[in-house]
Amino acid sequence: VNMYWANENLVCPWTKGTGCGVAMLMNKGKWNNPRVMLSHAWGEGLEELWSAVTGFMDKKQIPFSTPIWFCLFALYQPEDTPRTTIKDQLQLRPFQKVIECPKVGTAKCPAVPDHTGQGESYSRLWCVFELS
Repeated sequence: VNMYWANENLVCPWTKGTGCGVAMLMNKGKWNNPRVMLSHAWGEGLEELWSAVTGFMDKKQIPFSTPIWFCLFALYQPEDTPRTTIKDQLQLRPFQKVIECPKVGTAKCPAVPDHTGQGESYSRLWCVFELS
């Protein structure tokens, strides 16, 4: 099970028609300034991602209550309402804005290595931007 599967089977059905990503729905429309940005590939397994994130959080002694920016949950994925396509959202430069958050710069999670052979981190331009 990878992020593509989670998006199709969990995220899109839950958020469809709302115009909000999972994060905004869970936070009742309140923006929480992220302190960690998760950089990863959608092709990796969810268990591998969870293991890498929890390992990073433990190693850096970051509390699990810390707001994390995770594109799967931050962006509105269904693309079913006007002005909410991924292309429209990317024009707002969400990745750059999160990277520029002062507290993200000090605790940014490194790219999660792909152990499945299904990842594509370096072929997606914003992943390279995240790592810079």
